Amino acid sequence: RPEWFSTYLCEHDQEAVVNLSRHRSNGDTAGARKEAHSFYQKMMLDFEGKTSYATNLIKKADYIVVLSGAGISTPSGIPDFRTKKSGLWEKNDPMVVASLSSFLNKPMIFFNWLKPLVKDIYFSDPNAAHTSLARLERENKIKAIVTQNIDSLHQKAGSKNVIEVHGSISELVCLQCK
Repeated sequence: RPEWFSTYLCEHDQEAVVNLSRHRSNGDTAGARKEAHSFYQKMMLDFEGKTSYATNLIKKADYIVVLSGAGISTPSGIPDFRTKKSGLWEKNDPMVVASLSSFLNKPMIFFNWLKPLVKDIYFSDPNAAHTSLARLERENKIKAIVTQNIDSLHQKAGSKNVIEVHGSISELVCLQCK
């Protein structure tokens, strides 16, 4: 059972969580499986309904601007910043490793923190979300993508009109030469 299933289950169906727990504590594997299957079917109907709704919105729209953040790139293997237990800020204090004052006063701390992230970004590929957005841009449905991400995966997927709010790892600027 994937982690997202458990998270979705806990957030959306407390009764199913209670029933699953009851079946498991009683050693009723078949009952637990049946409960999980029932919830999975409900979840898929919910997902299909939301997907259908989003598809209709896209079909009807004349001008779409997409806002994206770290969540779009996590399936590509790039960690986000705030997810409990795996987020980058769970492991490091951003004011220590990634602030401008830290960069100016202790640049090696910044670069030691950045190096593994750059490696993850360099070896990552766009996922289905990136390529779908690029296709919608080619079809002239999407006019721009505004992203917080620094990974350039939208561009790797083929998107042309990408506004990078935090800049990009592929283009660094010397603060003194600016």
